[in-house]
Amino acid sequence: MNPRREEAKRLRAQGMTFAQIGEALGVSRVRAFNLCRTPDPPSRIMPDDAVIVALYESGLTDADVAQEFGVSAHHVWRVRYRHGVQGHDRVSRLAPCDLERLLEMARAGLTYATIGAEFEISRAYARAICAKHGIRRRPARKATP
Repeated sequence: MNPRREEAKRLRAQGMTFAQIGEALGVSRVRAFNLCRTPDPPSRIMPDDAVIVALYESGLTDADVAQEFGVSAHHVWRVRYRHGVQGHDRVSRLAPCDLERLLEMARAGLTYATIGAEFEISRAYARAICAKHGIRRRPARKATP
């Protein structure tokens, strides 16, 4: 615990007002109140970069690794970027048979929303997978002279 916070709580336990505590510690009455009432923030042990990279490379997403350590997904991304670790190829997260089925559905003319619902992915992600494999729902526009 913070020594100033301990002192403020000790003085409060002796019956001093927040104004008296503030005067004794050289802080405002409001700061004395906050020292007495607010618990210390939990100490967070930041994981070693190697641990973050190893978990990410084992197949977890940035969000999964972040949740594991109580940090932001952006922090995990920064660690990956600092160490030159590329992002997962999201297409590889689909099993090969699912990928083939998804592409067949797209070739058959189903909407991206329908395809996304079938595989529990977003419409935009279904579209991105199809685009990566050369499947376009709309024909390319002809250039006008």
